[in-house]
Amino acid sequence: MISYADTEADIAACMLTCFAGEKPAQVLAVAAEHLADLLGVMMAGAHHPSSLKLLSTLDERTPQAGATARAAGHRRSLSLQQAALFNAFAAHVHDFDDDDTIMSLSHPTVTVGSACLALCEAANAPGKTLLDAYLVGVETVMRLGKLVNPRHYLAGWHATCTLGVVGAATAAGLLLGLNAVQLRHALGFAASMAGGLRSNFGSDAKPMQTGLAAAHGIMAARLAAGGLTSTPGSLLGPGGLVDIFAGTPPAGDALIASFGRPFALVEPGVTIKAYPCCTCSHAAVALLLEIMAAEGLEPQQIAAIDVDVDPATPGILIHPQAGTAMEAKFSLPFSLAIAALAGHLNLADFSDETVGSARVRRLAEKVRIFTDDRLPKGVGGVALGCRLRLTTLDGVRHARATDVEPGSRSWRLSRPALEHKFADCVKAYWPPDEASALFALLLKLEETAGIGSLMDKLSPGAGR
Repeated sequence: MISYADTEADIAACMLTCFAGEKPAQVLAVAAEHLADLLGVMMAGAHHPSSLKLLSTLDERTPQAGATARAAGHRRSLSLQQAALFNAFAAHVHDFDDDDTIMSLSHPTVTVGSACLALCEAANAPGKTLLDAYLVGVETVMRLGKLVNPRHYLAGWHATCTLGVVGAATAAGLLLGLNAVQLRHALGFAASMAGGLRSNFGSDAKPMQTGLAAAHGIMAARLAAGGLTSTPGSLLGPGGLVDIFAGTPPAGDALIASFGRPFALVEPGVTIKAYPCCTCSHAAVALLLEIMAAEGLEPQQIAAIDVDVDPATPGILIHPQAGTAMEAKFSLPFSLAIAALAGHLNLADFSDETVGSARVRRLAEKVRIFTDDRLPKGVGGVALGCRLRLTTLDGVRHARATDVEPGSRSWRLSRPALEHKFADCVKAYWPPDEASALFALLLKLEETAGIGSLMDKLSPGAGR
């Protein structure tokens, strides 16, 4: 008879071993790159109108007891859970944070990274400790994703939250020094906190779900640290998280055997986003911009844009008739129209005014979407590539196709492109030369003596 208490304790012990073990320089470098990207998009979203509304609802009193961490982009301290909530919300509000399109079908860094940053800032932990905890937390998200997808994601769950809370709890538990038994209890608490719906895409609820996952990850770890317990099997047993989401309890030994071998953040990798909108749009946006640049086309020359996508895509890009900037981020017609008219797709290109303009709406009406189940899929069961055909008013048709999205392991963004993205994200706070120096500093996160001191460097100009 399977003992789920033993199995989950073994997995927790595996996580502890992975946390303490040496990691290749390449793995640490990739982790630093993703955390640098997270901090960039976090700062970009810190003064978004929705982020300011959220901040106004949080406790106005500076916490007098217990550890605190900063709200990104603001001269204000919050409790650790509130800081994780706000910072994850801010990092996700533009939908510009990294995305695992292969295994978990989630944004793994925003939940795990936001929880880690709050705890490491409060403890002024070394950068290496942050990297170690982050890597194990993301590994948890991605390995669980491989177990539950595609059924889980296609059923309508927002995997960033349902899986992210478990990854955040794992990382938080490691940083709080939990033993294997305590960590198993933390995973059980996190399993009960798993929630989030794709039907909320294109609204404030999407980043809110994400923020709650980060905050609940810390809560789950603190509950376990305080001696509270969860039921054995709540993660992997019958009726547990994986069983409910995937339909069958997994073999725990398979999870242990693959954990960190290699780190999934590196292989198969996680996409660092090229555009501030849903990743399901990115391949089509890239192909459209390539065609227009190569052929010297102007938007007014376009008669039609036809795109073949995975059958799951329309259920993810749920706002074909967008009315707001948030909805347009989950609308293939509007993302393509905005990109065609701007010649690029940056943070400033998405606004309610732009989405409501007659030019954008007319061009969006020329986009036709077709589904094709033959497009190559990843292990998560959803194809992120597409085929795009642009027809001009004089009847000439230009066609391109790709099996992957920009920013993925097979179509990596260059170092200058990553630095440009970071600079665009933080331009409200620092000029380009200072942004470049800060980005270089973040890439050396392993050498950082204290995360609290690093966050001090992120404060200049933050209060605006």
